[in-house]
Amino acid sequence: MNQTQTSSPSLVDQLWSGWHFPRIFSASRQALNLTKIGLATVALVSTFVVGRILDALWPGTEKVFGEIAAHVTESVNLVLGSASHISLSGVAAALVKLVSGLWWIAHEHPLYCLVYGIVVLAIWSLLGGAICRMSAMEFSRQEIISWRQALDYGWEKWIHYFLAPFIPVGIVLGIGLSLLVVSWIVGWTWWVASSIWGGLIFILALAGGAGIAFLVVGGLFGFPLMWPAVSAEGMGCMDALGRSYSYFYQRPERAVFYGFLAVIYGALVWVLVYLLLYLALFATHGFVSIGFSDLDKMWAAPRMGALFVVPTAVAPLEGSLRSTVTPFAIKVWVNLVIALAYGYLVSYFFTASTNIYYLLRYHVDDTEFDDVYVMASVDESGAGVAPASSGTAGEGGTVPFVSPPSVPPAAPSTSSDPST
Repeated sequence: MNQTQTSSPSLVDQLWSGWHFPRIFSASRQALNLTKIGLATVALVSTFVVGRILDALWPGTEKVFGEIAAHVTESVNLVLGSASHISLSGVAAALVKLVSGLWWIAHEHPLYCLVYGIVVLAIWSLLGGAICRMSAMEFSRQEIISWRQALDYGWEKWIHYFLAPFIPVGIVLGIGLSLLVVSWIVGWTWWVASSIWGGLIFILALAGGAGIAFLVVGGLFGFPLMWPAVSAEGMGCMDALGRSYSYFYQRPERAVFYGFLAVIYGALVWVLVYLLLYLALFATHGFVSIGFSDLDKMWAAPRMGALFVVPTAVAPLEGSLRSTVTPFAIKVWVNLVIALAYGYLVSYFFTASTNIYYLLRYHVDDTEFDDVYVMASVDESGAGVAPASSGTAGEGGTVPFVSPPSVPPAAPSTSSDPST
């Protein structure tokens, strides 16, 4: 008699099935969407254009945007390079360098960074929110929505996308300002500083510092979850902020692991994308320069790490068309292709962040993956049309549904059986 033996699943199988690793890896395929890449490229180009315009209009000779762009590019390359070598310490050091450098620039040019940051955040709130909405619909319902539907949703929820990052920053500044005011009062009131009240006040200062640390750490790890929360749940900025902090602090081991895995895998994918981009530009330059000898005077041969290389010694070009239009057009097209590649990187970031949000929501709230907020549509007669499936109800955007009229049951047949 044969006895069936059931073997318990291995630790690897438990981690694979319980932690849903394939959901992270699928982000690279989901990010390879022309609409997502297009929206991300528009956001990147808009960020560049706004910086150049602000540099031209801002009084003074310093080009602040040039400093910001150079520092961000260098730091992102360090993050991706360290991640491709699976170096957690290198990734952490690169992120610290990115934040500290931006902090120094903001300290040196506070008004410029405030104006530039608000304008750029307004742009990314719309376009980044639209990418997150597309990712949420694809993850939960395997539905590819159009760019118009994504932008309509991003526009409707734009204020929540825009305000979500500001709230923790405002709270941190409020706590810091309160500590500053209290310390100033204690410093000028000697009898408070020399009495028991000074010790009690210092305990409150330590509590305020702990609150700042709580907000900063939760904000760094929870920021990528804020916009996916608005996109998946249709909720406001306060609710999205609460969920992002809650998911991180309730499952910190999963949040850190998912984030690290997404960075490592994304860096490996980016190495392949960058290699393909380099080979495409190198092949284009090599073959075109054979028949177009002046190409090297407009665009030098690309190198790894420097895809668009401006010639150091440019010989005079013959003809007014070559000296004006052609070099500018080559520069625009080459940089646009490079921007599309970086647009894929941005698309991957928002897609992976949305996937991580769904995974954390599943493990914290026990909410199924197919639960997503779907806005009601309105037909031509003005009656509400219910969506195919609906998830968590968000604020606003709902239309009262009109149920179809009930049909009375058919009367029973009175015909007799002829055989009786």
